[in-house]
Amino acid sequence: MLIVDRFEDEYVVCEDENKKMINIKKNQIEGCVKEGDIILNIKGKYIIDKKETINTIVSLETQNNN
Repeated sequence: MLIVDRFEDEYVVCEDENKKMINIKKNQIEGCVKEGDIILNIKGKYIIDKKETINTIVSLETQNNN
C-alpha cells in the first residue's frame, strides 16, 4: 500500500508503510490519481484503491473532530 504524497514533474511521489518515499511515473498508474490516494501494486501495475482511500479520509476526519 502506498499513499500519494505529491507530484513532481512526471512522477507521483508516494510514501510506503515504512515511511519510505517512492517515485512512480504517472503513466504507470491506472486512473486519475490525486494527493492522498491509496494505491496498490498488483502484478506490476499500480491501481487506486478507492475503498481504502475513502476509509482513510473518513478516519482522519473523525480523528480531527475529536
